[in-house]
Amino acid sequence: APMRTSTPRVVNELKSNANDVVMLTGDEPYASIVVANKAGITNQSRICLLRTNDSGLVWEINNEEKHFSLKSAKEVRQDVENKRAVLIATGDAINALLSEMMIDKTAQYVQNELLSKSCLIASASPNDKRLFIKWLQSSRKKNVLMCGDGVNDISAMKEAAVSVAMLSGFGHESDDVKVNDAEERRKERLSRRYIGSNRKKRHSRLSNPSILDGIASDIGDDFYASYARVRDGITEGMHNLQNEDNVVPRHTTAFDICLSSITDEIKRRIDLKKGGSNAAKILAEEDRLRLSLQNKSNSGNSMVGIDEIKTGESCLASSFTLLRPCISGVESILRTGVSAAVCGISFSRKVTLGCILSCYNLATLYKNGLSYGNKMWQIEMWSSTFADQGSFAASLTPRPRLVAGVRPSTTLFHTSEILSTILQAIIHIVTLTRAVNVGKQLEELYPTTPAHRGFNIKYGDRSKSASAGSLLATLVGSSDTNSLNSDTGTAPRGFFRRPPFQPNYVSNNVFIVSVFQNAVTTMVNHSGRPFSVSFLESRPLCVSISLAFLLCIVCIAESIPTLNTFIQLAPYPTKSSRIAMLRLLLLNVSLSYFASYFSTFFLRRDIWRERNKPVRVSSPQGDGDGSSLSAADVEEKLLSEERGQNSKIVSIICFLILLYSIQILA
Repeated sequence: APMRTSTPRVVNELKSNANDVVMLTGDEPYASIVVANKAGITNQSRICLLRTNDSGLVWEINNEEKHFSLKSAKEVRQDVENKRAVLIATGDAINALLSEMMIDKTAQYVQNELLSKSCLIASASPNDKRLFIKWLQSSRKKNVLMCGDGVNDISAMKEAAVSVAMLSGFGHESDDVKVNDAEERRKERLSRRYIGSNRKKRHSRLSNPSILDGIASDIGDDFYASYARVRDGITEGMHNLQNEDNVVPRHTTAFDICLSSITDEIKRRIDLKKGGSNAAKILAEEDRLRLSLQNKSNSGNSMVGIDEIKTGESCLASSFTLLRPCISGVESILRTGVSAAVCGISFSRKVTLGCILSCYNLATLYKNGLSYGNKMWQIEMWSSTFADQGSFAASLTPRPRLVAGVRPSTTLFHTSEILSTILQAIIHIVTLTRAVNVGKQLEELYPTTPAHRGFNIKYGDRSKSASAGSLLATLVGSSDTNSLNSDTGTAPRGFFRRPPFQPNYVSNNVFIVSVFQNAVTTMVNHSGRPFSVSFLESRPLCVSISLAFLLCIVCIAESIPTLNTFIQLAPYPTKSSRIAMLRLLLLNVSLSYFASYFSTFFLRRDIWRERNKPVRVSSPQGDGDGSSLSAADVEEKLLSEERGQNSKIVSIICFLILLYSIQILA
């Protein structure tokens, strides 16, 4: 079968990002070399073939045999490293090299210095493939991703760390293999993302109903495509019903036709989400429909040959299954895997910081009587949830391209992760402690109620903190000594015998600092470039964090008294108290950022270097409409537009923060 146009692109994408690509095939060597050259796995350099004959291993260099010796092996290595030649081996040679019977110096030298540089293993049996992958993972400590489609690949796929199965078959003979379907599909998915200039296009599409007309609207998974498919199904069903065709069963009503169209669309979405042969047939049908639209042809053969594409035997042993008989999704799997790994590390770091701060709060604040107003918990949780959702979605969105030579941390116990987490925890705890002390001083000088004068938080009363009874007494409110809400009067108590909440300065400071620290933790520990979408490239993330900062500054400035009253915040008595809180917040965000920045700078210089590289977006050629750009360039362009739009929004919010800060200082 002819080679798909997406194959060389995927191979080039993998090789340009420090990944070794090796072709394992059962075909004979020179036929395999032709295919490998077309795919970009090998080039037109000199061929150094390692094979076997009756006497054992031999080198075949440009159709000339050479003795398998240490000298010839060193010459081949020098040519391969200088890119003057490519190394190819046969399955028999691999089997002979990796068997325990060959222990001479030449074989050991080839194993240790040369075999891992091979780019093609030809005439390989299933056992040869499995043996080679096992050697790469055990002896060379490589992480291997194996891609295959037939039963001959199952043993090797089971041995690999990650296995990807392709569908069996090529498609109908009328398919145009010169069309890069993978790039077009990716561009189509990008056109449905609500970022950058797509926002204006989506608004214009929504305001122009005529754009939903035509067969092109049936392609895709967005709202408009689903609407068009349901609409077309209802239109066709009503037409058949009015003409009394035999296609429609008797006693069928208009309601049945509408319900059937909606059910078919729901089933389609479920099949696509589930994957497998049904999803592959749906995508193949869309590809042929897209191709017929591009050729402006309605020959009616778009449904022919769909059944020829089916799941192969390798799906039984694979970690992933591609929905098309090509490798166009391999780099997407790698990019998504990298972003998911980084998201896991980032999420674990934020959870660790949250647990440390929660333990501190429980051990020093809430245990000794600190309480929140009715709306404080809700606002703090809403702010934290909104920011975490934006960060989680952005972290799971991979970059348009893989980054060469840079890999994320594989564990939370990496030195840079530990150092950054510890430094941030210390900064947050010191800031919160200082804010509590400021609130205590204000309560002593300007008590909100007479009962709060002399309030003091106990940091370690061993006689009570070690007793379960004292903790239960604190919960039900029977322990009144030195409590923030201690009240010797006859104020009514709630269900747990706690007195009603009264606004005070300590609760003010704890609430404001907690909301601010949640936003800082999410912002500083967001992974971003070079593995996922950065802070300014995600509108939900940057807007939620900026609004959380603005909320804290507005509460300190008391510019909106209704808001402070709604949250149940006590008004600050002096200008110096508001300035002290503003100074604490500025120190918290700046020190937390620099703690993360310098941890990455000193311990993960490769990530720091890639993160600070400018993003380069290729300019379109030809007509200048962007059609000549690759899908990765289109995505980079959209992210650049999104970054510019979000920068303006964040700048407006920062300007408001600056105005309220000046009001605090004035």
